[in-house]
Amino acid sequence: MYEIRLYQNDRVKVIPLNPKKEMSFGEGENCSCILPENSCPGSSVTFAFQNGSWEAECRGTVLYEGKPAGHIKVRNGDMLVLNRNTHLALQLAEKGEEPEEVISLTGMGELLIGRAPGCALQLKHKRVSGSHAKVYQSNGQWRLGDVNSTNGTFVKGRKIRDCVLKEGD
Repeated sequence: MYEIRLYQNDRVKVIPLNPKKEMSFGEGENCSCILPENSCPGSSVTFAFQNGSWEAECRGTVLYEGKPAGHIKVRNGDMLVLNRNTHLALQLAEKGEEPEEVISLTGMGELLIGRAPGCALQLKHKRVSGSHAKVYQSNGQWRLGDVNSTNGTFVKGRKIRDCVLKEGD
C-alpha cells in the first residue's frame, strides 16, 4: 500500500492511496484533495496506478527533481513540488516502512544523521542532506536538532529546528 505525504505549512498530512482510484491534488473543485486557495495557483497533480506502477499527471508549475514535471512515473520517496516558495509538496511513500536497523544511543554523546560517509546513521535518500540532523543529550533529555538541512527535519508531521524527543518520535 502507498500513501501521499502532503508537506504544507511546516506540517505533514498522510493521505492513503487506493490503486483502483485516481487521486488529484490542487485548488480546483474537481480535485479529490482540495488545497487552500492561492497555495498552488494553476498547479495540480493527479496520481493513478497503471500497468503496475504509480504515475502522476502534473499541470502548471509542478517540479520534479527541480525541473518542470509533466506526465511521469513516480517511485517510493519521489517528491513533487507544487509551490517552492511555501514548500508545498507531495511525496509518494510506501505505507508502513519499517527501519532496517536499530541503533542504541547508550554511551553516545551525539548521533549525526545524513548521507555523508562520516554520519553515524547514513540515510541514502535524495531528500536527506549530507549532514541533516543530530540526536544529542542535553540536561538529561534526548533532543533532535536540524543541522541546516536543505529540506528540513520533521517529527510527527511538524517541521522542527530543535526539539525534545519523546517515546514514539
